Amino acid sequence: MKPLVTIGILLVIGFLFVWFSPTCRIITSFDNFERNARKVITGPELAAWGNGLLQKYPTNTTLRLRDLGTNFPPQLRTLVATELGPRIVVYEPLTNQPPWVMVYWGSGFLGHCGFEIGSTNFTGSLAHHRWQDGVYSWNDHGNGSQ
Repeated sequence: MKPLVTIGILLVIGFLFVWFSPTCRIITSFDNFERNARKVITGPELAAWGNGLLQKYPTNTTLRLRDLGTNFPPQLRTLVATELGPRIVVYEPLTNQPPWVMVYWGSGFLGHCGFEIGSTNFTGSLAHHRWQDGVYSWNDHGNGSQ
């Protein structure tokens, strides 16, 4: 009986270790990306920030968080593990698309998730969920749940 109790306790400890490990938290943040984002920021806030970047950086450019200083929504800083982003890219207009900003987190192993932000006639360039005209979220992580 005693060895079974010991094995049971070790299994519970192992489960708790895996459940609360950083990797599990990162995966959970990807799985619940859009839900978590909606709790901390709104579509109009994202639109204002993204369109402000388009005015300041009108050409194709990749920005780092440190390049923006305080010009990054603080609510997004801890949305996903900081080791995975965010990365910010400003895209010039294409034939059928106005300019837009993409802010995303991810890796080759986990996939990516983020936002695409442009003017109200921007329709998104990836498979996405519309928050409002010109603001979309996307997630290509494993199950891609939103």
